[in-house]
Amino acid sequence: MAIEVTVRDTETGDTDTVIVEDYLLTVVEPCYLANQQGHPNGTHVLTIKNATRPLISTNVTYEDGPQ
Repeated sequence: MAIEVTVRDTETGDTDTVIVEDYLLTVVEPCYLANQQGHPNGTHVLTIKNATRPLISTNVTYEDGPQ
């Protein structure tokens, strides 16, 4: 399964569309991907730094359904 994602820069109006088959991480400055770890079991750990707000997750679906 894949999804098509279009992102638009609200300042410039530039857009980009990609086909995603696994997962997509989108961050906005000043946030950035500081570290990534891949484990043999398929788990990925992504460390995001400079986040200015608490984590709010919506519409998260897990392998065995929503948690």
